[in-house]
Amino acid sequence: MKRTTERRIAFAALLLVLVGALAGCGGTAPATPAPDLGPNLLIESQEPVSLKRDGWTDYVPVSLGAKVRQGDLIRPDEGQEVKILCSDLSLKTVKGESGCPCKAKEPVLVYGPARMLTPRGQDLRQIPYILYPRNTAVLEERPALRWHDTGASGYTVEIGQGGRTIWQQKGVPGTEMRYPDDAPALQPGADYLLTVTDETSGHHSGEDPAKGLGFQVLGAEEQATVEAQRDQILALPVDEPARRFALAVYYAGQRLRGDALAILDEVSAGLDSPAVHLWRGDLLAAMQLPDEAEAAYRAALAKAQAVEDRETEAAAQVGLCRVTGQADWLEKAIQAYETLGDQEQADKLRAEGCQ
Repeated sequence: MKRTTERRIAFAALLLVLVGALAGCGGTAPATPAPDLGPNLLIESQEPVSLKRDGWTDYVPVSLGAKVRQGDLIRPDEGQEVKILCSDLSLKTVKGESGCPCKAKEPVLVYGPARMLTPRGQDLRQIPYILYPRNTAVLEERPALRWHDTGASGYTVEIGQGGRTIWQQKGVPGTEMRYPDDAPALQPGADYLLTVTDETSGHHSGEDPAKGLGFQVLGAEEQATVEAQRDQILALPVDEPARRFALAVYYAGQRLRGDALAILDEVSAGLDSPAVHLWRGDLLAAMQLPDEAEAAYRAALAKAQAVEDRETEAAAQVGLCRVTGQADWLEKAIQAYETLGDQEQADKLRAEGCQ
């Protein structure tokens, strides 16, 4: 039990730096805001950690993956230390109350926030809509293909490019398969679209109202860079779940949303952190899967409330507003930020809504 608790807290620390910190952190608030240099992550801690952002009225508990920004103060328990993974993949150790020690350098970890989605106006349960690859880049030239289960006895699966079908297979059982070795090779950088048809009902994935659902294979140069950074992340001297989470955040910033989501699904099974679910929600929203994103945001909200992680609670409420269009979530998020003392974020939400 003690080991499990330590791993969860360690992961929380990783997330604190990785998840979306806006800039390289300094010990005190600068006179002028620093540029956005990518996320830094609190990656490891032996005990719970508290965080106080510039303008907040007090310290609050933070879960794995909380954001760290310029002007923030981190306070581990007395005698404990935390490790912070900076956006340039340097690893720092903080003992006692301190600002984030990351320096302003070229970031390796980069990722933008989710934006407003148009909620689905119809029930898609009978449509074999695409789950992967969907609005993503992929590493593999013969990727796994996955779609929503409609209970069909078989599916017709095809990949098209520029309005023409380049490969098709009928009578596929189940809801996933790998692009076959004998199918035409997918070319790096080209836009492809996976389409699946339920052979029982005739419904097909093209009935999904979301747009921009294609995918691309990374080119050789991009892939080499990604693989080198992946190896660096997986060699970090932290727990395996922390490394895996860091890799997911890196993949997300390289447009490898599907691969990032698969890692987070795996990580969340063992480390039930509010921030992990929040990241899952953002990725699902970016992949134009509002129903699945809503479920992830609700999970983030429930977990955040349970551990009194007020900022993740507010961020999950913003996410719920984005994917459902329900304004009451926005009001709750505004109230949460005002309770924290973050009037700037509250005013921004009032002005911009859930965009």
